[in-house]
Formats: sequence, structure tokens, C-alpha cells
Amino acid sequence: MLNTWEAIDQPTDHVYNTVLHWLAARLDDPYANMTRDDHMPNLWWGAVPGTRRGDGGIVVCVYEIRELDRLIVCHSLAYLSEPVTSGEPLIDPEGDEGDEGDE
Repeated sequence: MLNTWEAIDQPTDHVYNTVLHWLAARLDDPYANMTRDDHMPNLWWGAVPGTRRGDGGIVVCVYEIRELDRLIVCHSLAYLSEPVTSGEPLIDPEGDEGDEGDE
């Protein structure tokens, strides 16, 4: 997962190491400064401190917490631009398209 993120976003060595250490520290308190996904209760997301770029982008991580196994499964790392918010997509991917003028 880290290799994919590194290939796509090409973080500096400092940012890469910051993310690596932040991920390792998640085991101590995986809920700290994270936001719970409304639809998947074990899925959490949040910005990684110390990773803001000059253009305002910041590394955001999405991970699953498996409490019984004491395991954190990282699903995504990516640079995102502000504002970083959760929510539903603006367009319903399963909605009907082109029905507006058929009345």
C-alpha cells in the first residue's frame, strides 16, 4: 500500500517517514483525531499531521480498525486538497440519467 501511494503521489522522504511513523503510532490510539465513516462503522479517516504541502494538499489516510484482532488495515493514502470532508457523492452513481426531459 505504501509503495502504491509513493508511486502515485511521490512524497518527499520527510513526508514518507512522517506517514510511516504516524501509521505505527496508530496502534496506541487508532481513534485519535480521526473521523468515523457513517456507513461503515469500522472505517475511519483523517489527515496525517505534518504532511501539508505548500499548495495546501495534505495526506489523508483511510483505515479499518479490527478491535478483536488488534489490527489496523490501511485502505488508502492520498494527497487531498482542502476542504477534506466526508459525505455522499454529489451525483448518485445508480440514478437514472436523462429522464429530466422525458415528461
